[in-house]
Amino acid sequence: MAAPPVRTGPDAADPRLRGRTYAIPFEDVWQGTLRLVRGKLRGWSLEFADDREGVVNARVATRLKWFHGVIEVRVGLDADAQTRVDASSATPDAFHDLGLSARRLRQFFQALDREAVREHQRRLPDQAAPR
Repeated sequence: MAAPPVRTGPDAADPRLRGRTYAIPFEDVWQGTLRLVRGKLRGWSLEFADDREGVVNARVATRLKWFHGVIEVRVGLDADAQTRVDASSATPDAFHDLGLSARRLRQFFQALDREAVREHQRRLPDQAAPR
């Protein structure tokens, strides 16, 4: 039985799972996302990417096969033309998730914060990542 996916959203109880809004052009955030998925995050591999739809699908592998996961990242523009990133993560076996899906999303967003903000120190102040 597959575990229900963990999704980011503006009302997530964990502030680290609220997605991100960046005052950075879409293309810069998109390319940062691809760099992370293509090798900067250990065990992650790109399955599919469509820049027109703003969707990246990735697989996360571990040494223990039942801990692998599937990630979907959506990059787009919000109503204020700011770049918005949300994601979901799931494991194929609900019994073996053990919070891994949420940890993977937190790991991704921490890395994306560094990757995207590295060149563009214009992160929206009301979306600051918790410490």
